[in-house]
Amino acid sequence: MTTDRSVSGNATVVRAIVWGSLLIIVALGAQMRLHTVLHSEIDNPVRNDAKQYFVYAYNLAQHGVYSQQRTAPSQAPQPDALRPPVYPLFLSLFFEPDMAIEDFVVNVTVVQALISTVTIILSYLLALRLVGTLGALLVAALVALSPHIVNMNIYLLTETLFTFLLLCFCLTVLGTGKYRTFLLIVAGALLAATALTRNWIQYFSLVVVVWIIFSELYKGRHRNAVVFFLSFACCFMIWPLRNYLALGAFSDNTLMINGLHHGMYPDFMYKGQAET
Repeated sequence: MTTDRSVSGNATVVRAIVWGSLLIIVALGAQMRLHTVLHSEIDNPVRNDAKQYFVYAYNLAQHGVYSQQRTAPSQAPQPDALRPPVYPLFLSLFFEPDMAIEDFVVNVTVVQALISTVTIILSYLLALRLVGTLGALLVAALVALSPHIVNMNIYLLTETLFTFLLLCFCLTVLGTGKYRTFLLIVAGALLAATALTRNWIQYFSLVVVVWIIFSELYKGRHRNAVVFFLSFACCFMIWPLRNYLALGAFSDNTLMINGLHHGMYPDFMYKGQAET
């Protein structure tokens, strides 16, 4: 009995050390993120890609139209589909009438810092399943202290939200137990939201389907694979269907051309004609 109490007491001490270490890591990560977003000076933070996201969010908040076209306040813009919708939808939540751009940027970046802090915890929980407690603490510390992950929160770009959604998806798709089917439905929806933040990951859904079919985590693997893919497809297809109803096409047909052309040779055009 004495031995049992000793073992139980040691386990309690170990748990306290682990949770205390995680709390310190998360607190340090939160302090670094909030200090960075509140004390960094960014010259013209609404420019380039951030400017497009900003205009999309503004038009959503002011006109209820998804468009990067800048118009007079009384004129509704024409809809388009150049950028995926989730991050502009996220930004649109922060718009208020007559709000200064500086206040808007501060509000967004502070929330991004908090989301990035939650990402530390998600990283720990995911690593806990893969590399054990000590490895998970190391992973959480690396995420908390990574200069790139800390600094990306100060920009109006997709990286913070994308990372958060991706980790939520990873944790959910690994979930087991009696709620497995529900978790796979949620995982499909989360991957769709992730893909509608940054499009390139949409094809990862096929990799996940193959993994579920061959994974030992699941019974009824083919049924579970179908459940996951249907959830992903139903959520993801909302965007192409919106594009078809608004634009008459499932996507912007210039996206691939822009990606290949401008990615390799920016501003390389014949006589300045964009259509070339």
